Amino acid sequence: MAPLTGPNATSNTAVEVGVDKVLQFVALSVLRGISSDFEDKLVQLKAIAVAENDVYARDGIIASLEYLRDRIGVPRDIRYPAARQLRAHLNWAIKILN
Repeated sequence: MAPLTGPNATSNTAVEVGVDKVLQFVALSVLRGISSDFEDKLVQLKAIAVAENDVYARDGIIASLEYLRDRIGVPRDIRYPAARQLRAHLNWAIKILN
């Protein structure tokens, strides 16, 4: 009955690769800190989506990141400080992709 649960939701396979890449950059930025290299990679990913006129894929990636950010359960999934850091890094990626 939680508002963000989706028992009837289906996976958007069209954006799996993009979401996977962004999550790799987010995870590395959490571990190593945000670097210009990671930002450049996210800008390149955005440029590819824009160049291919694939706004749907970019919007799907952003929606997936927002869904993950909003669904992190504290303390069920991770502790509060870690969740705050992960949410901050997800917001960082979302901002670049917008």
